[in-house]
Amino acid sequence: MIGICQFCGERRPLVGAHITPRNYFQRVKGRAFYLEGVQLGPPGKAKRFQAGVKDKAILCSSCDNRFGVWDNYSYQVLDARKADAKFSRGKQAILLSEIPINFEKFSLFILSLLWRAAISNEPFYKRVEIGHHQSVIKDMLKNEFYDVAGFYSTVVSLLKPEKHETIMFTPYSVTLDGVAVVFFYMPPFKLMVKVDRRPFTR
Repeated sequence: MIGICQFCGERRPLVGAHITPRNYFQRVKGRAFYLEGVQLGPPGKAKRFQAGVKDKAILCSSCDNRFGVWDNYSYQVLDARKADAKFSRGKQAILLSEIPINFEKFSLFILSLLWRAAISNEPFYKRVEIGHHQSVIKDMLKNEFYDVAGFYSTVVSLLKPEKHETIMFTPYSVTLDGVAVVFFYMPPFKLMVKVDRRPFTR
């Protein structure tokens, strides 16, 4: 499909771009042949995915590959096996400060995840809305400016439910204590990304 890449603005062949990186879908899928998407609401036919949710109308291969570097790094940081090992030793919280991390790469991953989810027309991402931050983040990504302090800070939580621990919920925007945030679920992790200058008051 030929179209306008939403990142570089050039008219080029567009690719099936993952918003949530493919590795996270593969982690959920495990040894199964496919993932099954279930939509809450009126009964309908379930949609099956072999490699996760892709948007074929937003990125050219060059820009998709640029994001792929940050995607792959994020998967090294959000390592489920290391997190499970810490959790099994009785830790109630796992801080990113406990993990060797390249702040630049991980921050650019968070920004790229936010931006891709916001511009995608895929139903999986329809509840992600970030308003004017969409253009601000795009400029930050183009310049690889990663100072997210104050605006796009992120809290990473390890989820250990008793049942259904491999469900990937759709991401969504919400306001907490008057502050805009976006939640992403990438089992076994949940990411809460603040998309707001205002601090939490409590």
